Amino acid sequence: MSNWYRTGTIAVTNGNTTVTGTGTAWIANAAVSDAIHLPDGRVYEIVGISSNTTLTLDKGYLGSNASGQTYAIQPTRGVVRETYDLLNQVRANLSGYMAGALAGKFPAGTNALPGVSFAGDVDTGLNNPASNQLGFVAGGTRRALLSNAAFQVDVPLTGAAVTQSSTDATAGRVTKVGDFGWGSLDSAPVNIGSWIRTDAPSGVYVFGPGTADQTDMPPGFVSGNYGSVVVERFSPTFFTLRVMRAAMANSDETWMRRYGNGVWSSWHQVRNTANTTVDVNGFVKSASPIARVGGGADAGQGFAAAGDGAVNSDASGVAITRSETGVYQITGSLGLAQSGWQIEVPRDHNGNRLCHVTTGWADGVLTITVAEPVWDNGLWIAGNPIDVPGGRWVDVRLHEAEVA
Repeated sequence: MSNWYRTGTIAVTNGNTTVTGTGTAWIANAAVSDAIHLPDGRVYEIVGISSNTTLTLDKGYLGSNASGQTYAIQPTRGVVRETYDLLNQVRANLSGYMAGALAGKFPAGTNALPGVSFAGDVDTGLNNPASNQLGFVAGGTRRALLSNAAFQVDVPLTGAAVTQSSTDATAGRVTKVGDFGWGSLDSAPVNIGSWIRTDAPSGVYVFGPGTADQTDMPPGFVSGNYGSVVVERFSPTFFTLRVMRAAMANSDETWMRRYGNGVWSSWHQVRNTANTTVDVNGFVKSASPIARVGGGADAGQGFAAAGDGAVNSDASGVAITRSETGVYQITGSLGLAQSGWQIEVPRDHNGNRLCHVTTGWADGVLTITVAEPVWDNGLWIAGNPIDVPGGRWVDVRLHEAEVA
């Protein structure tokens, strides 16, 4: 400081060494050993500066009490003092640099002002949000965080580190959402292209009219069908295919086959509650539309109540009505299945029939007649009419229309 300082006013008390300022800024504009000219016309030495509004004189004030008075602080060392203070600050700064940046040590910084930044881009760089953490900041926002436990990335990955296409199988690359058919909600997987393709990476694919090679489709499939194909690869020469049609009009069936050392296996249908049923005697059987005459709803097996019985989802719309003792009428069906099993009656623990069943079809109504079983000359014949035994039912497999 080389200029005199006169800003604000002061108050002094006779015999007191304290000078109180109003509107003063003495810390930045005065220094110990400077001279101060006070209202009594005398010059005193400043020996202490406590704050911007309080300083201490070298001796008690000799004049009368006064307030709101003008004053003047006179620098006593001028340019020499300023040069000294500047050099002292430079020394302090250099000491800080030697212990910090010049020694490879930087302040922790924040996202707004990283500890390591750039002259033309001060909100981009590195910071240290906590012990053993390194933050990567761009535009005042942390984009990644490296710690001794994990590397957290908060921006989408691009470039050679991620897959370059939906079937990019390059080792070491991170798979993007949607690649290999996984994770995307708004885009379909890649078409498998051929039912006998052997180079598809593990993943989910689709098939449909656009599948170029329709050779060797699963049984019952036609070229207009569409759905999904799952490839599960065990090695370069061993993998499996699992296929399911997507249209609601098609049955809920899954087909699979294997490929190994250049040879395809046959297609095999996966058994589930859509194509099998557990009959009244506990045996698993092929299913299509199934009616349980006299049975109740069974959500675990996919059966819903339908009048005096229950039906599976394939028989939705079918109704069962008991018209009299031992007589049940099934409406809304296409009649009995035209191939495979048709009727299964309840049996006791020795395998003996608990009832005898006959069927009839007329005017779109399938009639199930239940009677006591009578053994006559080596044959089971109908005795007196009875209802289906309590807690049991008669399984009736219905005809299912072919769906393309």
